[in-house]
Amino acid sequence: MELYSEKIKRDLKRLGWTQIYLAEKIGMTRQGLSVALKRKTAPLRTIGIIADILGVDPKDLLLTDKQH
Repeated sequence: MELYSEKIKRDLKRLGWTQIYLAEKIGMTRQGLSVALKRKTAPLRTIGIIADILGVDPKDLLLTDKQH
């Protein structure tokens, strides 16, 4: 799925969290999360986990045509 990585980065900043912290919370390596954010892609299951941890709706983490 196409990931809205800028939203995730904004949410991390809002929460005062690092990518390393989020990666640990979702069971990924920092490198794995960094690659997913850079490529703007992640499995739907991973997007759901990230959304749950950030406290947002998973749909909010999917890139739409308006955000391109």
